[in-house]
Amino acid sequence: MFDADPVNSTLASFPALQTTKLELIEHIAGQPADAHVIVDTGSSAFVPLLHYVVSNEVPAVLSQGGHELVVHTVVTGGQALLDTLHGAAQLIKQLDNARFVVWLNPFWGPIADDGKTFEQMRIYQDIKKRIETVVNLPAFSDELFPQDIASMLKSRLTFKDAIEAPALSLMSRHRLNPEGKVAILINR
Repeated sequence: MFDADPVNSTLASFPALQTTKLELIEHIAGQPADAHVIVDTGSSAFVPLLHYVVSNEVPAVLSQGGHELVVHTVVTGGQALLDTLHGAAQLIKQLDNARFVVWLNPFWGPIADDGKTFEQMRIYQDIKKRIETVVNLPAFSDELFPQDIASMLKSRLTFKDAIEAPALSLMSRHRLNPEGKVAILINR
């Protein structure tokens, strides 16, 4: 795992993930073709990195080395719905040689606009052929779950580490356990 964010090294701050901070493209290209590489750009580096990726045809360069670019993007509900939806659409339109996974996160509200679900929205219809998978995260009604997540992230723990952490209460560990809380994958 690699973290290329020059301002907020969020991914690299989780010790259990053994993340390396690095110069991105050269390190990715140097990995074996069957290796999985995860990159956390952070919001401060996203636009410059995307510009670099598009203007330098990075997906094609990586493809020559046997690598395939899979981009994960999040669409959130609530106030940011339309911004995150349009951002995902622009990302998909800019990267020709990439596969896309869209994560629907209803934490801030339902993924719906004017009574239309994500799959019914026109913007989705325009980009759906480019989307490989849609991941529907569950909407949790338990008011304690967000507190558990906040505590987990503040302590820089992965889900696995939090579930095994004796410092967390039994019920917090139970709520953080993904068993029975599996996201729904829709393969396209």
